[in-house]
Amino acid sequence: PQAADAAKALRAAYAPALVNPETGWLAGWRSRDGQLHDAAYVFVNGPACAFGVLDKRTAKRALTGLEALRAELGLADCPLGLPCALKTIPESDQPKRITEAATGAQFELFCNGAMVPCTSEYYIRALATNGLKANARKLARDMEAGYLSDAVSPGMSEGAEFFSWDGLASGYEGTFGPNFGTLYAIAIDRGLFAPPDPEWWPAEA
Repeated sequence: PQAADAAKALRAAYAPALVNPETGWLAGWRSRDGQLHDAAYVFVNGPACAFGVLDKRTAKRALTGLEALRAELGLADCPLGLPCALKTIPESDQPKRITEAATGAQFELFCNGAMVPCTSEYYIRALATNGLKANARKLARDMEAGYLSDAVSPGMSEGAEFFSWDGLASGYEGTFGPNFGTLYAIAIDRGLFAPPDPEWWPAEA
């Protein structure tokens, strides 16, 4: 009961605090001055929509907006995953040690909008359960092709946990374990098993 109560309280506060009224999706955070920091963070919106932290109507609006932006950016095919963010993160929102690195603050590299398989399973499942099944299937099949190509498992220290949008490795590790969680969503899309009900641990409406 204590955990369930905490989940309900989180769900009640989440959207009012973090949904950007201008975009319809979740911002990354709200600073103490009340400002929303929103770079169209895919890795924030995916889990929130999949877990039911947002109600269905709000989740569908958020995902529809992000998918429209993804299409506008020309990201029709995503075998290497999704960008961490679909907009560049301002340097003022990045740690100094990142902005001082040679490429740290550039868009499409590392945590600033690079393509990454990690957490894409939540975004695919969020699409599939919030009225965007065709988008979910396309993304699942794209990423399946990426796994089959071995692009995300080259070995040690090959930088293959992050990729630029044209497919160049922009990380520093090699084969990265969390990048393979998306196989869960791909397996469901392929009908290899059905997810449990409830699939995650959503707070009740």
